[in-house]
Amino acid sequence: MNKNIDIPLLDEDGAEVLGQANANAPPIMSWSTKAIAAPPKDVMKAQIAITTICFIPFLIVLWNAQGNLSKSSETLIVMGVGMTMLSLYLIFLIARQKTIFNYTITSKSASVEYHTYYPDFAKLFFKGIAIAALLLFASMTIYTGSLWFLVGPVAMALGAARFLLSWKNKILTEKTPPWRKYNFVSIDYKRLMIITHTTDPTIGFEFRFPSKEILEQYLLILKTLLNKDVIYTEKSWEWDLSLKSLG
Repeated sequence: MNKNIDIPLLDEDGAEVLGQANANAPPIMSWSTKAIAAPPKDVMKAQIAITTICFIPFLIVLWNAQGNLSKSSETLIVMGVGMTMLSLYLIFLIARQKTIFNYTITSKSASVEYHTYYPDFAKLFFKGIAIAALLLFASMTIYTGSLWFLVGPVAMALGAARFLLSWKNKILTEKTPPWRKYNFVSIDYKRLMIITHTTDPTIGFEFRFPSKEILEQYLLILKTLLNKDVIYTEKSWEWDLSLKSLG
C-alpha cells in the first residue's frame, strides 16, 4: 500500500516541528495505514462464533443421518462445502474486515479520516459469492425438500448480500482534543499503535502505523507536542474502542 508520509527534520529539542506551526496549524506529519480495527482476541471470538453458527445446521443433519450415512453422503458433502464457503465469506466480510486510516498531525491536535477497505473488485466479487451461496442453499432446499435451509445461515447470507447491493463506502472523520489535555500515552509495539489519554488510561484516541519506524518518528514528534509531565507506558492494547472515544 502506498503511504503518504511527511516528516519534518527535527533538532534535539524539536524546535523545527514547533516552529512550523502558525495560526492555521499546518500539518507537520501525515501517514496512511490499513489495519483490522478490532483487537486480535475479538477477531478470534468473531471467527469462532461465525464458524459455529454456520456449521450448526450441518451438525444437525449429520446427527440425524447416523446409521444411514451412505444414502445421505451426497447431501452432507454438498452441505459441508456450502457451509465452508459461507463461513469463509462471513469471516472475511465481517470478522477480518480492514479499515483505511489517514492521519494528519498539527501542532494543535490530530485528525483521522477512515473508511472500510474494499479492493476495486470487491463489490462484484462479494456479490457473486452471495448469489452463489443463495443459489446453493436454494438448490439444497429443493433437493432435500426441507425448508429449514431458509433460516439461520441463509438469512445471514441474504442480509450480507443486501448490504453489498446498497453499499457505499463512507469516509468518516474524527479529531483529537488539544494536545495540552492529554496526560497519558500508551504504546503497543506489537500492534503498532499509540493511544493518547486525557484522564482514563483505558480510553483514548488510537493512532495506528504501517511500520515501527513511522511509529518511532511520530512518538518523537508527540513528545514535543504534549506536556512534559505526560506518562508514557509500553503495554499491550486490548480494548476495542470507537475512534469517537477520545479521552
